Amino acid sequence: MYDFVVIGGGIAGISAGARLSQLGTVCALEAEDALAYHASGRSAAMYEATYGAPSVIALNLASREYHETANGGVLSPRGLMIVGGQGQDQELAHDLVTMKMDPLSTDEALDLFPILNPDAMIGAGYHADGWDIDTDLLLQNFARDIRVNGQVHTRAKVTDITRLSHGWEVTTPKMTVQCKTLVNAAGPWVDQVAAMAGIQPIGIQPLSPVHGTNCRARGHGCVEVANGDGGGRKLVCEAGRRCAHRLPRGRRPDGAARRLGG
Repeated sequence: MYDFVVIGGGIAGISAGARLSQLGTVCALEAEDALAYHASGRSAAMYEATYGAPSVIALNLASREYHETANGGVLSPRGLMIVGGQGQDQELAHDLVTMKMDPLSTDEALDLFPILNPDAMIGAGYHADGWDIDTDLLLQNFARDIRVNGQVHTRAKVTDITRLSHGWEVTTPKMTVQCKTLVNAAGPWVDQVAAMAGIQPIGIQPLSPVHGTNCRARGHGCVEVANGDGGGRKLVCEAGRRCAHRLPRGRRPDGAARRLGG
């Protein structure tokens, strides 16, 4: 019997398993062929400490030392520039302050990124304190930590969960494992796992990603969701705002794409 079974091999599950491996034995189960197969493997992979809501910024800052130093570090220099379009004077001014950026003139921005359209922009900001994250190295470091005191399994989709008097039994097509504590880190499939464990779902559903689409105004990724009235589809950026983009021609939702929440 393991001390912990972690369901989900994305960044949340693998990082949690790595930390828990310091407290006991761990078995991490990932349904796909590889770790970080879904959202964790499609991230922009950038460390930008000043980006996000205050709670996110606090987490960014708290994680910085680990990203810089653990196992030799996973960061490499990148730098970050933001660009304000026509009519975005207030937004640009706000972001320059909150993200602690140096303002750039149009000419200075073009020196850094010559393909910008100077007629479409009002200014820009830049700072060097933006970093690429080697996400594969980060994940493999966490997986290696787990294997010191446990196992990591891919192609191990959970098909059944049974409550035992002393813990949990988790069934996959390739094995059945028992544990004292079960960790649900299944990302968009967290409700499906919860239901197997007899736990009330909270309304989370997997969505179909629209690959290669970014919110032009803010640099966010976009996802495809159903309209609230059940008719048609729309794009919503990860910051929670409706995007102006159109769905790609011929795009059809897959079976997992549903409206998020109630």
